[in-house]
This record gives sequence, structure tokens and C-alpha cells, in this order.
Amino acid sequence: GSDAYGGDVLRPVVRGEIVDMDGAEALIHSCLYDHCGWQFGAEGCCVICEPVLTARSTREALTQRMFEVFNVPGLFFQDEASLALFAVGKTSGCVVDVGHAKVDVSTVLEGQLLSSSTRRLNVGMTQLTSLLQQLLQGRTMPPSNTLDWEALARRCLHTADSQFDLERACQLAAVHDASTPVVTVDVGSAPPRPTGEPITYALPDGQEVTIATEGLQVAEALLRPELRGECGPTLAECLVSSVSTSYEGNARRVGLESMLVCGGGSFIPGIAHRLLHDVKALATPSLKPGLCAVPDYMPKCTAHFAPWIGGAVVTKILLNQNQFISKWDYEEEGPCAGYRKCL
Repeated sequence: GSDAYGGDVLRPVVRGEIVDMDGAEALIHSCLYDHCGWQFGAEGCCVICEPVLTARSTREALTQRMFEVFNVPGLFFQDEASLALFAVGKTSGCVVDVGHAKVDVSTVLEGQLLSSSTRRLNVGMTQLTSLLQQLLQGRTMPPSNTLDWEALARRCLHTADSQFDLERACQLAAVHDASTPVVTVDVGSAPPRPTGEPITYALPDGQEVTIATEGLQVAEALLRPELRGECGPTLAECLVSSVSTSYEGNARRVGLESMLVCGGGSFIPGIAHRLLHDVKALATPSLKPGLCAVPDYMPKCTAHFAPWIGGAVVTKILLNQNQFISKWDYEEEGPCAGYRKCL
């Protein structure tokens, strides 16, 4: 593909899967040595935050490269869902990871991912940004590059409290005429709550784009596949299916009462509470679905970076308990050593 500046972009990771191991190696090298300050011959231990549904061959290839190319003294793998829960002080729950090009719904029980519970939807922020582009076709002075489109999506997307609220906002937008005052906000400011009234967003390059209910419609498409032109379960139905597959009795109650929405898409205002609203409509009366509360002492961006924050927690535990896969383990067992201490 091409980036916002017209150059070619190397994409070694697609929908959470490594499709170009050599490209991934170059990316890891840049992260560790250019940005994290590693020095050749003085490498440290590494914890890899692994997407759910990662293939066994991918983990083995990463194990080989980390020990043979990067010469790490210790290595550990942990799935994103478990790490996200660790970030908010939980070990059991249901995690909805809204990523760049996918949504993963996974259930974790006592710190262990239940692989059979994982549900993946091939929709993410990339698809939502493209949908926003389609809805705004024909508008005067649309954003000129990918970065501006992504910045606009981050500002204007907002989830309606219910499907009824979305329909009401669309009805209000339909009766607005040219005399309706237009609110102008900078794309870098906090997004106002959409009500159907047109809002003009000022982009970094000076262009302006007026949006009425498009932000609400695009965010709704994340929850309802028919708005994306697809057939399949809604996001709430995937979550209930994931928990029902994995839990029984009281354990199912624990899963529904500890739902966590994380990842890049968690920045959409109202997304977690709207998902909770839809899950309540599907759950039995005896269950009381709830969201994982982020501790007060944690930063506001915790949900956005939850797997990475959880990785920092796990790293400290691994160092104290010496649970890393060592270079000796790798020399004895080869790439399969990646499963020695990591499930």
C-alpha cells in the first residue's frame, strides 16, 4: 500500500497475523535498538504480547528469531486478552479488543485464555475510516490523506446510547436546513456529543468538513454488521456466545460481570456502555452484566493500552519468579521451547 506521503508501506502484520517474518524482524529491530535503547551485546529479556488465535508456527518462528537474531537471555509469551485484564486488576472476564483491522472477543478464566471462546470479526478502525470516507463522498474539500481521515474519525465517531437514539438523531438531522447554525471545532479538541446537528471539524491542513450523523452511523456499524453490508452476529451476540461457550453456572456470571473493551477502538465515546446496554438485552434476568472499572490511580488511556500495561505487570512477576524461557531452554528444545512455560 501507500502511506499518507505517497511512499510504499511495509505491512508485515495484517489483522494480527505476521505475514512477512523478515519484515516483522526489521520492525522489531527498529523498536528495540532505535527506540528502546538496546545495545548490541547487552540485550534484555523480552515479553511478547501475542494476539489471540496466533498460529503455533508463528510463535515458533518468533522464538527462533528472538534467541538467534536478537540474542535475548529470556523470552515469554502472553496473550493480549489476559494482559488487558491484568492491567485493570482482574484475572477473569470477557475482553473485547477493537483493533486496527479486527475485533477479538475472548474469555479469560483465572488468567488463562480459553481459546475455544474466541470470536473474531473482520472489522476494525481501518474499515470504519473507509466507511466514513464513503458516507462523506461528494462533500466539499474532503481530507486529502490517510492521516487526516484517521484524525477525523478519532474526533467525530461517537456511539449512540441505543438504536432508538441513533434513529432519533438521524430524524433530527433530516429536518435541519441551511439556516441551522453550524458548530465549528478543531479536530484536535475533545469531540462534542453528536445530536444530529451539523458540526464542522477543522483539520490540521486547514480544510473543514461538516458532519451531521455520519459519526454516529459509522460507530453503529461496529456493533451491527448489516450497516457494513455484511451478514453475521452483532458484537453483543459474539460476546454472549463467547461467555456461554466457556463458562457454566456462577462462572458465566463472573464473565459477564467483568467485560472490558480495549484496544485502539476503545477511544470511541460511549462504545463500552452501548455494548453493555446491548448485552443486557440478550442476557437472562438472573445475570447482571457489568464493565471492568479502571482503578482511579491508573491513567485515562488504560483501556487503549491495556495489553501493554498488563505486560509491564507480568514482566515484574516473571523477573521476581525467574519464569522466563531461557537460552538454555531454547538450546535444549529448539523453537518448541516457546511452549515450555507459556500456554
